[in-house]
Amino acid sequence: MLSPKTKQYTNTSFQQDEVLPLKKCLAKTRITEKKMHEGGRNVFDHCSIVGEIAKELLTRMPSFLRSSLFPDASELIAAIHDIGKVSPTFQEKIYRGIDGYVPNSMDSLAHINPDLERNWGYHAGISMAAAQFLKTDRVTAAYCHATVP
Repeated sequence: MLSPKTKQYTNTSFQQDEVLPLKKCLAKTRITEKKMHEGGRNVFDHCSIVGEIAKELLTRMPSFLRSSLFPDASELIAAIHDIGKVSPTFQEKIYRGIDGYVPNSMDSLAHINPDLERNWGYHAGISMAAAQFLKTDRVTAAYCHATVP
């Protein structure tokens, strides 16, 4: 059986003209009843849901416990925990997990090698870098994706 071919480009220097729209940035895949792997929830929806759940859980927690364990804006920190999943390397990797996807077949991911993300700690490393860029402290940045700084 032949495997699908990856788009090949001969030009080694390229300009990224297209960016994958946020609504197409997947956070999850899912398996259908017919055992097919397909795109699941996108990053925006996933992060919004996590933030709303965190906010609700915090309101149900006794205030003495909430104030001693969780910094202000913890629901926002929870919401952005997977922001690193918008990275092109993660997106190419997750799309490759979908049945029928041809590697590098999307114009915005045509030159992306998902193996490179191991160099910076995968999507969690990008989430951590984003938290640090936003000048959060190291504990909060680590909490952002349970990554040890």
